[in-house]
Amino acid sequence: MALWKRHYPEAEAAYGKMLAADPNSTEAMAGLVRATLGEDKLQDALALAVKFDAAHPNTPVLLNALGEARYRRGEVNEAAKAFDQSLTLDVCNGVTQYD
Repeated sequence: MALWKRHYPEAEAAYGKMLAADPNSTEAMAGLVRATLGEDKLQDALALAVKFDAAHPNTPVLLNALGEARYRRGEVNEAAKAFDQSLTLDVCNGVTQYD
């Protein structure tokens, strides 16, 4: 809810707690990237997205977060590659289709 309401510091803390409880939660990882993006910490968000993608390769939700981070930094070609790979792995991912 905090991310949706644009309460980014609160969302970042919540996703951090989720990751502490379940270090393999890819949804929490993607949420943390998005909360960091919301705070305009583009370099930090990209670093998190790359780290999470390396730890959990070929995970659509993480590839989408990576694409969002790259797009926000102006890395359009790299963002498109991440979105395309995410969509190839999960054609039903509505967030990736939107992006």
